[in-house]
Amino acid sequence: MVERKFNNVTVNVFFREEENSEKIKSAFFDLFPFDISEMFIERKNRSFEEKIIKELKLELEKNSQIMQFLKYLSSKLISDDKVKLIKEFDSRFSEEYFFYMRLDKDSLLNGHYVVVDLGNCFHIKIGVFAFPKNKINALKNIKELFQ
Repeated sequence: MVERKFNNVTVNVFFREEENSEKIKSAFFDLFPFDISEMFIERKNRSFEEKIIKELKLELEKNSQIMQFLKYLSSKLISDDKVKLIKEFDSRFSEEYFFYMRLDKDSLLNGHYVVVDLGNCFHIKIGVFAFPKNKINALKNIKELFQ
């Protein structure tokens, strides 16, 4: 049995109606090394300006899928971005044991995985399992993931 290091993963992206939804959907699907066609949620919301905002979202809870996704994601990141994620652990980690990262949307639409701090992006929220539950053990799991 594989040791559980992460509880769940949520990936989502927001985009406007005028953006290329098929290209965004394709990039979203390409984030995963397995078929997500029956798993993701697509919805529309209204912005403050009453414009339509679309969202693609997927939540993973099965350990096998979480680990496949995270290993695949890690393999796509350049080493500088992996170092950046580990260095910025304190600012990316919440008291609720979530680790947050963002991938630049325009870069991802062109097949490049680029970690960013803000802007137009794909959002990734990783629920970190740490036992005993402390920040040091959570950091250890993140370091193992991105080394």
